[in-house]
Amino acid sequence: MVVVTRAAKRRMLEEDGGRTSQQGEDLISLLPDAILGAIITLLLLNLNLNLKARVLELFYYCVGTEDPSSPPLAPSTFRCSATLRVLTLCSSDEVLRLPPAEIASTLHFPCIKQLTLKRVHIAENSLHGILFRCPVLESLLLCSNTGCRCLRISSATLQSFGVPNGWYEEEERLEEVIVDNVPLLERLIPRKVSGEMVIRVIQAPKLKVLGYLRDYISTIQLGPIKMMPLSLSTVARTMKTLALYISPDVGVVIGLLKCFPCVETLYFESHSPRNINNTPRSDQLECLDHHLKKLVVTSYGGTESEVNFIKFFILNAKVLEFMKIVTHGSGPYSTQELHVEARASRGAEIVFESDFESCSMVHINHIHDMAMDDPFDLSLCRCENDPIWDMV
Repeated sequence: MVVVTRAAKRRMLEEDGGRTSQQGEDLISLLPDAILGAIITLLLLNLNLNLKARVLELFYYCVGTEDPSSPPLAPSTFRCSATLRVLTLCSSDEVLRLPPAEIASTLHFPCIKQLTLKRVHIAENSLHGILFRCPVLESLLLCSNTGCRCLRISSATLQSFGVPNGWYEEEERLEEVIVDNVPLLERLIPRKVSGEMVIRVIQAPKLKVLGYLRDYISTIQLGPIKMMPLSLSTVARTMKTLALYISPDVGVVIGLLKCFPCVETLYFESHSPRNINNTPRSDQLECLDHHLKKLVVTSYGGTESEVNFIKFFILNAKVLEFMKIVTHGSGPYSTQELHVEARASRGAEIVFESDFESCSMVHINHIHDMAMDDPFDLSLCRCENDPIWDMV
């Protein structure tokens, strides 16, 4: 679904002389944001309790503001905050501003389990305050927001956390994330990272999904494990799915797999323009000997670095069941240079696939959907018609 701003809709109405409205166009969407918010909340207040609970699970507030200096959301927008279960604040164009700190500090969300803030300007103290007042929050996505440089998360209920910092205002982008005490966290997805970023996870004993890790993340630390740059002081055996968007450097990936010896699924997208001397090696790794079952490589171009990178896994992954190599071109690409006939796992299926659109993307809904074991598997995606379709 293409998101059309109100200004664009007005122009469409003017160009067709009003014919669109006569054909059933929803003119309510042309109302100012504050009025729309008030209408929605008033309608919800008039619903019976059972129906209200069902509607609030699907409550979205998507707007298209074109003036970054536009007034903040009206406080009436949050009139149902005490019963909301799912809340998405999303701007399709420019920044969406929350109410001033003195008003934001009065907002309580005792029932919210899923929260998305996308292209929202929110001060650091306001964001910390809102998260503190979400005592049952299970899934959180902070996408391309401004106003907060350092975020510290502490939650007894949070299970999934997606956090990018991509935005055009470099001086206001998120620079550091500290996951302090989140005992139920299973997913950490730093998507759309641009500019240097520091991620520190002090305590997350159930973390099993991580990625995409990118070169832009200058430091990522999981407890005593300082991964980027790498420091092998201990291992994290809970990690099952790992996604990487880094250079095809066998040595670097070996170091990461020593940190996470029980990884079963590995996604890798190469982006390095330089050639890396991946000399043949046969390291003994617990991950390759006993655990790695699935490997997906995207943006494959057939360079010498990429060939040697993939060949390392073919020759050493002893329990591999499936490998998919996704190219952005039509090839031809040969399996002969990959030494497929000498693969360590004789039953492994190795396939080539051409897809010009495939890359290191994670859909918003995949971050929130805890029933989806693998949020990076785009073959399972059914989100093309989502109004906040966003994959980076």
